[in-house]
Amino acid sequence: MHRPVRDRTVLIVADFENENEVSEVGILRIAPPMVQLVASNLEIVNQTIDEFIESADDDGIFRGFPDSEARVEW
Repeated sequence: MHRPVRDRTVLIVADFENENEVSEVGILRIAPPMVQLVASNLEIVNQTIDEFIESADDDGIFRGFPDSEARVEW
């Protein structure tokens, strides 16, 4: 379930298997303009939740990939 938090980001919690086939939980906060990008890429398994988590800013919010023109300030 997706639920907005106080800062209006969207919180995603995903259960996935890591490279060692161990089940993990990934938690990611997303700036609203990036929700469709993240959801679409996760749905078609183009990218993993880990890739988005690693690209989140220091405050833990994914605003787009570094050096991407689609990156947003939120």
